[in-house]
Amino acid sequence: MTVPESIQQHLETADLAAIEDEWIEAVDARPNDLPFFSAVATALVDNNEAEQAKALLRLLDEELETGQLWSDRLQLLVELGGLYLKPAVVQSRVLETIDQVHGASQSLPEMLKISGLNRNTPDLRMLRRKVERLESLLQLDVGSVVHMDGKGVGRIAAINFELDSYKVDFERHKGLSIGFKAGAKMLRPLPIGHVLRTKIEDPGHLEQMRDEQP
Repeated sequence: MTVPESIQQHLETADLAAIEDEWIEAVDARPNDLPFFSAVATALVDNNEAEQAKALLRLLDEELETGQLWSDRLQLLVELGGLYLKPAVVQSRVLETIDQVHGASQSLPEMLKISGLNRNTPDLRMLRRKVERLESLLQLDVGSVVHMDGKGVGRIAAINFELDSYKVDFERHKGLSIGFKAGAKMLRPLPIGHVLRTKIEDPGHLEQMRDEQP
């Protein structure tokens, strides 16, 4: 996202108070608008106003934490944490936030090891890649509904971290073992609301939908 015209005008006149007002208005109205916050913070840094950028980003971080908008806070930390926090603090807060987002997953401790997030990562670009790796792994967590060509829709029943494999229960083939590498290519996670997922989770609702909207 390019810097909004109003923000650019405020930068040209060094009107930091006006920028702060627009920032606070955005925090209140759309705290998940990361492209806006990123564009403004980056523009401030480029205009030698790094301290103002830090203050505004801290304000946003606190709002996301208070509102328990954990997924949005994780994205903020990963993409912009280096602008207002030291690398060690970024990783610490990333891990705290991941626990809020995915703490219910029994697989999380092992997946943190696989992604490398259990190790100190001062390079924030590497930290971002590790978080992306973790998010990819958690798409195939126990209980996830997936689709596989030739097998149809199934559910991940278990994960064997010692053998690096999933056990997947398909409708006609229970307990199929699939390695992590193969699973990443062959198993497609189905989001909530996908018709194939609804077919196995709530077939009655699907039949109702078919009757109402043939």
